[in-house]
Amino acid sequence: MRRTVAVSAVALTLATAGCSGLTYNSEDVTRIFTPQNEGANASGKGVYVRNAFLLGGQPGARPATPPAGLPLYAVLVNDRAEPVRLAQVTLQKGGQAQLTAPVVVPARGIVGTDRPIGTVTGVADTGSVSMTFSFDSGRGSLRLIVPVEARSGLFATLNPGGPSTPTGPASPAAPVSPGAPTSPSPASTP
Repeated sequence: MRRTVAVSAVALTLATAGCSGLTYNSEDVTRIFTPQNEGANASGKGVYVRNAFLLGGQPGARPATPPAGLPLYAVLVNDRAEPVRLAQVTLQKGGQAQLTAPVVVPARGIVGTDRPIGTVTGVADTGSVSMTFSFDSGRGSLRLIVPVEARSGLFATLNPGGPSTPTGPASPAAPVSPGAPTSPSPASTP
């Protein structure tokens, strides 16, 4: 009986000590992970899709299926020595994606940091949409579950009608690591 009580006391002490160590210190391996962005992320063969999301309407005034479509935002990163072209974006359960212009990501470059790369029609203005980003030249495809974000908070100032040519290199204010997610940048779009 004494041994059972001693083992229980030790187990309770260890469990309590483990719970008191949770902090927000970046060096603490027990911290709770929070994504750095609201969008979807995927990678393969040196090509990365970061922070992909659809921009919906204002909360409360959102129709079930917007007639004009939803802007598709995504940051594309190419970690390869040659340019990569986004051939198409397809939706798994109905709807259609139309790229704004040919999307070419230069060698070791980034595209899509300041404007939408396309428009998606025929999908609901809430929830999420299963999409496949297909790249040319044998780069394969990346499948993502892309969320629809309401035009509020961080997303309220995004301009879905930004410049119409998302090709070529982008010049972000700070270097972006291909493995790190990126956040939408409302300051960069009026």
